[in-house]
Amino acid sequence: EERERERKKTMMSSKDQFCFSEAHPPDYRRNVETRANVHILLEKTQWSFDKNNLQMRMYQPEDLKELRSLHLEWFPLDYSDRFYKMIDNHKVTTILTTYQLLEDQPPVIIGAIIFNRSSDSFTSQNLKYTFMWG
Repeated sequence: EERERERKKTMMSSKDQFCFSEAHPPDYRRNVETRANVHILLEKTQWSFDKNNLQMRMYQPEDLKELRSLHLEWFPLDYSDRFYKMIDNHKVTTILTTYQLLEDQPPVIIGAIIFNRSSDSFTSQNLKYTFMWG
């Protein structure tokens, strides 16, 4: 119970605003700004979680803008354009987790795994680095 209270405290900034990510320092202003489409939709929509609406799929070029927005919300780091060009040019493998929030709209991105591998096999020796978002 005490641990949960402490966790909730870290989720709030000094102005008692919701923070998107515990990766950010508590007073980090950028952590309370909604940038990603998924969070704008969540604020406007009544919904309940259904695991059947989850899917994994490969990155597509039209995902880049949302992926960048989510990255700004999730991490207190600014990755260079080179990083995003690697994603867009498939220099790294990017697998997205999506959720079908609204029936009349495409699924929204809720997570991503980005990694670089040195061959076509998925062994631990061939994975150079892994980023997990979400």
